[in-house]
Amino acid sequence: MKIFQAVVLGIILTATTVAQNYPKRDGVNYDDLIRKYPSSSTTEMDRYQSPYLLPDTTARLEQDPSKVQARAAHPDSVRTELFGYNLFARGGTTNEIPQNLALPEDYKLGSGDNLIVNLWGKVEQEYNLTVDRQGAVFIPKIGEVAVWGLTLQQAEKRLREKLGTGFSDFQMTLSLGKLKSIQVFVFGEVKFPGSYSVNSLSTMFSALYLAGGPSERGSLRRIKLIRSGVETASIDLYQFLLFGKNVAGVSLQSGDVVFVDVVGKRVKVEGAIKRPAIYEILGTESISEMIELAGGTLPSAYLERVRVDRVTTNDAYQVLDLNLKDAASPDLAFAMEDGDEVSIESIYDHKQNVVYLEGHFRHPGLYQYQEGLTLAQLFKNGCDLEEQAYRGRIDILRCENGRDTSLVTVDPEEVIAGIIEVPLRAGDKLIAYSREDVTAKRTVSIFGMVTRPGDYSYYEGMKVSDLVFKAGNLMQSAYPLRIELARTMEDGQREVLYASLDDPTGDMPLSEHDKIFIRQIPGWEERDIVTIEGEVRFPGKYVITKETNSLYSLIQRAGGLSDDAFATGTVFTRGTIISDLKRRGVDELINRSAEKLEDDSGKIRIDSSAVLRDNNMSNRIVVHIDELLKSGDSRYDIILKDGDQVYIPSNPAGIQVLGAVPSISTIAYQDGKKADFYVKRAGGFLPNADKKHVQLIRADGTIVSGRSSLSKEVRLGDAIYVPTKVHKERDWLKIFSTTASVAASIATTIFVFDRL
Repeated sequence: MKIFQAVVLGIILTATTVAQNYPKRDGVNYDDLIRKYPSSSTTEMDRYQSPYLLPDTTARLEQDPSKVQARAAHPDSVRTELFGYNLFARGGTTNEIPQNLALPEDYKLGSGDNLIVNLWGKVEQEYNLTVDRQGAVFIPKIGEVAVWGLTLQQAEKRLREKLGTGFSDFQMTLSLGKLKSIQVFVFGEVKFPGSYSVNSLSTMFSALYLAGGPSERGSLRRIKLIRSGVETASIDLYQFLLFGKNVAGVSLQSGDVVFVDVVGKRVKVEGAIKRPAIYEILGTESISEMIELAGGTLPSAYLERVRVDRVTTNDAYQVLDLNLKDAASPDLAFAMEDGDEVSIESIYDHKQNVVYLEGHFRHPGLYQYQEGLTLAQLFKNGCDLEEQAYRGRIDILRCENGRDTSLVTVDPEEVIAGIIEVPLRAGDKLIAYSREDVTAKRTVSIFGMVTRPGDYSYYEGMKVSDLVFKAGNLMQSAYPLRIELARTMEDGQREVLYASLDDPTGDMPLSEHDKIFIRQIPGWEERDIVTIEGEVRFPGKYVITKETNSLYSLIQRAGGLSDDAFATGTVFTRGTIISDLKRRGVDELINRSAEKLEDDSGKIRIDSSAVLRDNNMSNRIVVHIDELLKSGDSRYDIILKDGDQVYIPSNPAGIQVLGAVPSISTIAYQDGKKADFYVKRAGGFLPNADKKHVQLIRADGTIVSGRSSLSKEVRLGDAIYVPTKVHKERDWLKIFSTTASVAASIATTIFVFDRL
């Protein structure tokens, strides 16, 4: 959250800087303007920024079938949208602002406007003129003509007079070509505040669109135009959204500020309404006006009790019930306040003269209630229990006194036998349960080499093979001749039995809560796969076996190296190295033995533990492919494991010099040259270079570091890394450790990503 606030603050500061540096013209002091219209604090969040701030202290009476007096719970799983803000969801660019708008008659020409003059008669001529910064256009052989501040008609008259001094007997037309650009500002509660370059016909709506529209804290109904420090116009976007009225606002002028106020009062309207949303209100709208704003109620709206949730000035939560059914009801004038939530229930939630059958009846649902209706009559009318229903009990949930719920339990067998008579009431809810609902689940379990191990329902007569089938059958590695079955006897003692699927007599019947274990075939080997890429004849994935599990055999199976292969630079990676080191406690050993090494000047040279930890993050294993392929010596070979990856690069063309040198580049390789030769070719050392810790990174992944590395002979494919000096007064240790880690991995990336 702090990072987000910092980014937002940066955007606002950038826009503020632009405004402050903008020329103070047209009598506008932008320093004063910014102070006059500050952005709201990011900590002052509107309660509908999190739209469910109000606690629902009146929990829904879930078991009340009539729900006449039940309080509807807030729909926490569904967010009520802020009305109108999706208008700007897509955002826009200056290219999307139309250029072919109708030109107002009072449009004043200014610097940057493009004028097209057509002459015909004795002279055929077309002039394409642009108004310069002095407000004039230049016509060859005629001279400059001042047009700044003129309308198009006034400019045509003046141009006709000027052209008449050089031409005679001609006709002319004047039209406006490309419009001039003006600089305007959009501040306040918008998504992207700042300055924008727009054409001179742009409106307040155009500028607002470019700025991404109001943020969720911004008002859609109080958008101001500030010109020369004075509010000259305002727009209410609700007039456009609700009634389609054109509220684009007046045309903008250079230096104008479009300012979006912080949102005012908000009211949520939900339920049986045509347009449920959170609305902004301007004053003390009544609830009837609020409903009209939301599009009106649905035909199913229950208006005898409309609920208003309100937080009062003393932070108390209040629920108000209003009757809006009667057109003369005084409740229709009920004034809304900021944060109110209006809930309109549906008439379908207030069913009367019905009883509810729920659960394992043959025909569950709603049934008409008539005076004197009994449970036995419902059973006779085809509403008896399903076959799998539990026949020891039926529950009747009954609303008492309009608010309390009572529970009546009934034995359905006694009702069917005529032993008892159970009269029903309107609104009763009858619940029938299944046998599984009221009895403990009967399960058996299977583990090991099956597709879907786990718990499964137990059935009478179930055998081991049946459970294996339900678990997706045996895996290829499963051993079916000795299946372990663990069983708990009635006296609590445990017994272990053995079954076999190859022998019908060994397919044992199961008992409730039995547990089966399928073991793996002894000596089973999974199909391990390795990958070899790069300069081999047949790159790809290979399955390894006991006979072909070495690096040498993998290269042979891949057809050997290509003619362009650079074997010395082979990159061999194994993904399990890091986890192996951690499991063996190497990381903890590094932590215990860590110490900072300092030179005589007090400069930190290196944190050994940090660098070791970072270098251990590399999964690369150093290999010597040249020696392996030449001699076939097993000392250079590696036993492969599942997931290993081998990459053989192509021949490089030079030596990379990286780090604190003037020119990070690749230097052409010259046989026999040492590291300092290549550093000089890269421009030498920068002033902050740490010459004592230069690293010569061999193509095979080994590293030569320290002062002596500069005197080492460089081989084809090597890289040289020059670190920067690290000072103690700053927390550069982490940076240095990270840099060392990067340097250690250069030998990998140089061949994978840079085909020299």
